[in-house]
Amino acid sequence: MGKPLHLWCSICDAYVNESSKHCGVCNRCCLDFDHHCNWLNNCVGKNNYWNFYRLICVFLAFLFAFICVAVFAIVEETIYERNWMLGLVGTQIFMNAIAFGLDAQLVHLHRWLQAREIGTYDLVIYQRKEIEKKKDLKEGIIDKAEFDRWCDTYFTVK
Repeated sequence: MGKPLHLWCSICDAYVNESSKHCGVCNRCCLDFDHHCNWLNNCVGKNNYWNFYRLICVFLAFLFAFICVAVFAIVEETIYERNWMLGLVGTQIFMNAIAFGLDAQLVHLHRWLQAREIGTYDLVIYQRKEIEKKKDLKEGIIDKAEFDRWCDTYFTVK
């Protein structure tokens, strides 16, 4: 049984859970909001986070398989029958290698977030607050020890 819905979202005009966040892009509330994915044009939260994570992992595996098959085709000289095909496959390998690197970083980021039991939105909020704290440090409002203590305890203190 879930938590009772006792908070009111004035934008959605509905009761929501404490962990819900209203997404300005989707114009709806999302339970355990992680982030809004522009590629999927959808919010990622409690109900679909693991599907999102599996999708980026499967995409990573697909890119790796494509690159392996394409490199194998070049090495085995199975596409040398037409010179334009070699150029096309070479271009596809290059473009997929870039996509592989970017997707690998995304998978790594989400593994890092999962290990710390935080979401993408939590990280974004932390980074915004960190900028403010660095400004305070630069202006002398806080000292280095206080800044370091804040950084070390931000995600551990509830």
